[in-house]
Amino acid sequence: MEIEFDNATAWFKTENPREDDVVSILRERTKVMVTGAEYTPAFQKWKKSKGKYGWDGRAAILGKKGDFPTGLLPNVVQWLWQTDKISPVLVDGRSCIFRQEEVSVNLRGYQVEAINAGMTNSYNDMFWPRGIFHHATGGGKTEIAVAICERMPIKTLFIVDKKSLAVQTIDRFNHYGIPCGKLFAGQMFLYENIVVATIQTLISKCNVPEVYQLLQNAEQVFFDEAHGIASSFAKGNSFVQISSMMPNAFYRWGLTATPFMKDRFSNMLLAGATGAVLHSKSTKELIDEGVLVPPEIHILKTPKMFKCPNKWPDCYDMGIILNKGRTNRVIDALKRFPSPAIVLVKEVSHLKIIAEAAQKAGLNGTTLQGDDSLEVREIVLDHLKTGRINYIITTLFGTGFDFPTLATVIIAKAGKSEIATIQNVGRGLRKPKGKTKAYIIDFYDESSRTLKNHSEQRIETYEAQGHTVNRE
Repeated sequence: MEIEFDNATAWFKTENPREDDVVSILRERTKVMVTGAEYTPAFQKWKKSKGKYGWDGRAAILGKKGDFPTGLLPNVVQWLWQTDKISPVLVDGRSCIFRQEEVSVNLRGYQVEAINAGMTNSYNDMFWPRGIFHHATGGGKTEIAVAICERMPIKTLFIVDKKSLAVQTIDRFNHYGIPCGKLFAGQMFLYENIVVATIQTLISKCNVPEVYQLLQNAEQVFFDEAHGIASSFAKGNSFVQISSMMPNAFYRWGLTATPFMKDRFSNMLLAGATGAVLHSKSTKELIDEGVLVPPEIHILKTPKMFKCPNKWPDCYDMGIILNKGRTNRVIDALKRFPSPAIVLVKEVSHLKIIAEAAQKAGLNGTTLQGDDSLEVREIVLDHLKTGRINYIITTLFGTGFDFPTLATVIIAKAGKSEIATIQNVGRGLRKPKGKTKAYIIDFYDESSRTLKNHSEQRIETYEAQGHTVNRE
C-alpha cells in the first residue's frame, strides 16, 4: 500500500481488495462525533428511529475516496499499523521551498527555540515544516510569525477568525516595516507578499478569481487562534475547505494558547491542517520568567435567585443576566478594583443591564459589541488607554485583545469552558513598564446546581494553571 501526499491532501493507493477493506475499516473506526451534532434534526431523527433513519452525528476523518488532510499522515500511518500491521510506502509529492534572510525582530530565547523547532521538524526522515506554537496569551506568538516571515520572504497567508484580530496583526507587521495585504470587512488588497484574511471572508470569496489564485499560490500559511477556527461543524468544514485549497503551502503553522482542548472532531481537523504541537510555553513559565505579570484572582460570591431553573440556558438567563444582586457585585468590583478595566459578557442584553447600572452608579465608561465598527472600537479603546473612560463592558475581546496596561478583567459571563477561562485570564497579564500584577474578578454562582458546577469548574481551571484563588 502507498500513501501519496502533497502539502494539503494525502490519499491511499491500494493494490488489492484486502487493502481496500482495511481502508474501509479504518474509515469507520476513525469516525468521530461532530460538535453540536446532537442538536441537529438529522440526529434527532436517528435517535427517535433508533438508528434506522437520519444521522448518527459522526463524521469521517478519511474521505470516501481515501483522502485526508496531510497533517494527519502520522496519525493515519499509526492507525494502519494498529488495524492490520500495515506499514505504507510514503510518496512525497511536495515541492520544498527554502529561503533564509536576516531577522530584525528582537526575540526572546523561547521564541528562538520555537522557530528552530519548526525549521528542524521532521517526520519519517522528511522535512516537516508544520505544527502549532502553543504559547500562553501574551507570549508573543505574532512576533514569532513576523520573524518567520522575515526569515522566509515567501507568499504567506495569515488567517484569523475576527476583524479586530486582523487589524491588530497588520499593525504588528507594520511595526516591523512589513507591509501586508488585507482581505476582510469588505477590504480586498492582495498585492503584498503577506496577506491577512479572516476565515469568513476567504470562504465567502474563495470562488473570486483573485482570491482563488491567492490560495493556490500561498507558500506559507498561519492559522491564528487556531483552536477556534475548527470549533464547530460549520467552522470545521470551512477550515478543511480553505486548508485544502492551498496545495503549495509547504509551511503550515498554528498559533494558539489552547490547542487540542476540545472534542476529538475539532482536534482532528486542527491536526490535519497544521500538525502536532511543536513548542509550548505556559502562563506560569512566562510569569516566572518575568514576561507576564501574575494574576490576583478574586472569586466574589453572588446572591441566590430562588426558584432558578437548573436547565441551561434558562438558569443563565435568571441566575446570571437577570440577577440584580449579581449585577450589583459587578458594579462593586468596578468601584473597588483599579482601571483601566473591561467587563466581559456574552449577551447584549446582559451588557445593557450592567451598563445601565454602572451609569446609575455614576461610573465613567462605555460599551462595545459586535455591531460596532472597527473605527468605533479604535476610538473607544483609545479613550480607555488615555484615561478618558475607566472601563468597557463588552461582548468582544474573548481572544486577540492586546492592551498591555489593562489593570482589571471582570468576567461577568460565567460558563464552564476551560479554553475561555484561560483566555479570559490572559487578557490582563501583559507586562508594560511599572505593572506588577493584574486583577481577575470572577463570580461564584449558587442560584442553580448547573451554575454552581460551572463556577467550580472555572476555579479548578485557575488552580490547574498554577494560580492562587481568593474566595470572598
